[in-house]
Amino acid sequence: MNHPDLQNNVYGTGYDAETGTTPSIVRGNHGTPCAGIVGAQQNNSIRVSGVAPSTSLMSVSLDLSWFDTPQQIANGFNWAWQNGADVISNSWGGYNPSTIIEDAINNTLTNGRSGKGTVVVFAAGNENDTYIRYPGNSIPAILVVGAASPCGERKNPASCDGETWWGSCYGTQLDIVAPGVLIPTTDRQSSNGYNTSSGTAGDYVQTFNGTSSACPHVAGLAALILSRDPTLTVQQVNDIIESTAQKVGGYNYQTTSGRPNGTWNNEMGYGLIDAYAAVAAVCLTTFFEYQTVIANTNVSGCKVSIQDVSVTNNAMLTITSERETVINSIDVQLGSELEVN
Repeated sequence: MNHPDLQNNVYGTGYDAETGTTPSIVRGNHGTPCAGIVGAQQNNSIRVSGVAPSTSLMSVSLDLSWFDTPQQIANGFNWAWQNGADVISNSWGGYNPSTIIEDAINNTLTNGRSGKGTVVVFAAGNENDTYIRYPGNSIPAILVVGAASPCGERKNPASCDGETWWGSCYGTQLDIVAPGVLIPTTDRQSSNGYNTSSGTAGDYVQTFNGTSSACPHVAGLAALILSRDPTLTVQQVNDIIESTAQKVGGYNYQTTSGRPNGTWNNEMGYGLIDAYAAVAAVCLTTFFEYQTVIANTNVSGCKVSIQDVSVTNNAMLTITSERETVINSIDVQLGSELEVN
């Protein structure tokens, strides 16, 4: 992956699931635009920036044709999480159900990131149907992404963008929507990709679309969240993205059984992702450890962790946390005080 807007963020040599070998291989036009949405480099005076412009990009290549076997797809997932993937973005779908694929995805969700789970994001599909394409619809912990138009609607043949030939799939398994129309991003270099212009003019595409473009927006947001707090589990990342979404488009979002993160709508899920709100919602821990307090001291944070602290000299230690205070060991000597809020 030697695109000038991507090469500095590429991690390792990747993996080709078709042959079971490294490095990864360019097998089509799809991967480079998706990678640019996630992690094109920022502030390098070149064209575009990704949602998570400092993230590391791991390439797993697969033709994703009907000739691919479930085992090849499963091998791609297993290689990714076993080699350190934090988030896996999947701009594909429509295969026949397979326990081999589902077992690999479940292993990814459960065992990735040393047991915290690798976040798995899937595109909903572009057929304007009332159901989500497989395998996005197979496992509840998968984060399923639909496409929103520039006007905040579910992308559909009548939405404001004028692209009448497709619509975002929707239904009971839809979790969230993200921008999916007229997305500028990286392309295969020169005339090799969607933009067939020669030279550097062909290195970018201005009109990438589909739930394929919505999906990496959400994967990039998951990467941002984990960059702020890498201890979060898959479920915690999903909860943050869903609970901070904007209720756009004038749809009827309602309290729905099995949807605990706010009001929900079957065309929009929890709504349009809000990167600022999601990152701001990450609850960081303030650590106050191995300290002797000899004067009045305030310790505050979203979460506070106290370890091996002694309060002496008639001092007061005040601990204020928004969500949780964990005290492992504290000694408050006679005449001193501890206040926990």
